[in-house]
Amino acid sequence: MVIVKEGKEVPVAVVASVFVVLALVCFLTPLRDQVSRHGFPMWLLGLGLAFSGLVLWAGVVQNLLHRRR
Repeated sequence: MVIVKEGKEVPVAVVASVFVVLALVCFLTPLRDQVSRHGFPMWLLGLGLAFSGLVLWAGVVQNLLHRRR
C-alpha cells in the first residue's frame, strides 16, 4: 500500500514535520493539561498529530527507499 504518491515526497515531508512539531508543542507545554470546551484533552490531540506525522514520514521514507531499488 502506498501512503505517499511518487514525486510528492517534499510537500508530505513538510506536512509531517509540522504535525510532529505541533505534537511536541501539545506535549511539552502546559497546553497538555488543557481541555477543550467539549471535554477533549489536548494531550490526545498531540498523540493523534504525532501518530499522523510519523505515518506520513514512514510513507516518505518508504517511497525514497523504493525509488533507490
